[in-house]
Amino acid sequence: MVNSGLTWDEKTLDLFLTSSTKEVPGTAMPVALPDATVRANVIAYLETLGRASAAEASAPGTNETVAIQGPTQDELLHAAQDK
Repeated sequence: MVNSGLTWDEKTLDLFLTSSTKEVPGTAMPVALPDATVRANVIAYLETLGRASAAEASAPGTNETVAIQGPTQDELLHAAQDK
């Protein structure tokens, strides 16, 4: 997604959620949400995540390190070959 060359704003995200393979050809993440209200709700939810992250980053006295767990980018890229 980062390499798509797109600026991920509300309009671009709406187009992506309408038909991901049309907006980002070759994506391995097919998404198609034809209902405009559903897409608006998804985008509104994602915006709350961004605001929460920004608020946490600017909160005074929060120097805690968060351990991120999950697959690496390399693991994701090769997931289809893992059986």
